[in-house]
Amino acid sequence: QSRNATPTAVDGVLDLTKWDFDEDGSVNLDGEWEFYWKQLHDPDYFLNSKNVEGRSLIEIPGSWNGQEVDGASVEGMGYATFRLIILLPEYSKSKSLELSSIYTAHRLWINGELVSSDGQVSNKREGSEPKHYHKVISLNQNSETLELIIQVSNFMHKRGGIWQPIKFGNSEDIMKLRERQVMTDMILFGSLLIMGLYHLVLYALRQKDRSPLYFGLFCLLVSLRNLLVGEIILLYYFPQLTQEFALKVEYLTFYLGITLFSLFVHSLFPGKIPNRISRVISAVGFGYSLIVLVTKAHFYSTILIYYQVFTLIVCMYILIALLLAVYRRKEGALLILTGSLVFISTVFNDIFYFNEKLLTGNLAPLGLFI
Repeated sequence: QSRNATPTAVDGVLDLTKWDFDEDGSVNLDGEWEFYWKQLHDPDYFLNSKNVEGRSLIEIPGSWNGQEVDGASVEGMGYATFRLIILLPEYSKSKSLELSSIYTAHRLWINGELVSSDGQVSNKREGSEPKHYHKVISLNQNSETLELIIQVSNFMHKRGGIWQPIKFGNSEDIMKLRERQVMTDMILFGSLLIMGLYHLVLYALRQKDRSPLYFGLFCLLVSLRNLLVGEIILLYYFPQLTQEFALKVEYLTFYLGITLFSLFVHSLFPGKIPNRISRVISAVGFGYSLIVLVTKAHFYSTILIYYQVFTLIVCMYILIALLLAVYRRKEGALLILTGSLVFISTVFNDIFYFNEKLLTGNLAPLGLFI
C-alpha cells in the first residue's frame, strides 16, 4: 500500500501495518472478505479445520444478493459466515469498531471472543429473529493480528449481509464520530418535529388553507423516519420494539411522506397538478401503505423498488409543475421550487443509496430541513 492510500482487504486479509491511525484517522474494513454461504462457522471451526470448505470471496460493503457461489446466484434470504484477518502496526492505541446495520441478525467474534450479537442467527426462518442497529464495540485485545468472524442470517428483508461500511480506528476517534452522527440525527429530529407541530397549529387556527396541514404531517413523518434509518436510534433507546415494527414504520414514512409532499404542492398550486393526478399519487401511496400493514417484510420489501421508480416520476412531475408556476409568476413559487429542488435531490440520493448505487447515506431529513 502506498502512503496515505486507503488500504483495502485482499483475499480475506487487510494489512494496516503501514496505516497511521493518529495521522490518517479511522479506516473502513472494505475489500475482499472470506465468505461461506449457507454455513455458520464459529472460531473453533477455523482453529481446528485444516481444510476449510466452501470458501469464496465477497466485496464488503455490499449485500450478498447476486454473489456467485458454485455457479449459482445468491438470493437475499439465507445465512452465511464472513471472515477477515486484520494486520495492525506495533504499539497501537486501543481500538474500536463502528458496526453498521447488518441485515438482519448477526454474531461477531474477534480473536475468538463473542463481542456483539443482535437478534437470533439461525439457518432457518423459524429460529431466526431480526434485529440490527448501529453500535460501537471496544476491543479488549491488544494483539497485532485480529480475526473477525461474523455469522449473519436474513429471513426478513429482500437484501442480506453487510452492505454498509464497518469503521475501525482509535477508540477516541470512533466514539467522537458516533457521537457526532447521533447528535446530528437528534438535532434534525427535533427541528423537524418542531416545524411539524408549528404548521399543525397554524392549520388549527386557519383551517381554510390545507397546505400547513400537509406540510406539518410531512415534517412529522420525516422526523420519525430519521430515528429509523441510518443510526436507527429508536431501536437503541427502545430495544423491546421488534425489527418488523420498526421496518413497517420506516416504509410507511416513505410511502405517506411522498403522498403528503405531493398534496402539499397541489394545495399551493392546484392548477399546476390536476386533481386526478393528485388522486392517483395518493391512491398509490395509500395502497402501498396498506400492503405494508397487512403483509410481512419478506414480501413488502421486494416491491419497494416499484414505488421508488414511481417516486422518481412523481418528483420530476412536481418539479415541472413548479417550474410552470415560476414561469407564470405565481406568488411564492420560486421559493417553493428552490426548497423542493434541494429536498428532491436528497430523495434521489436516498433511493440510489438504499439500492447500493451510492455510499452517501440517508440525506432526505437534511434536505427537508434545508
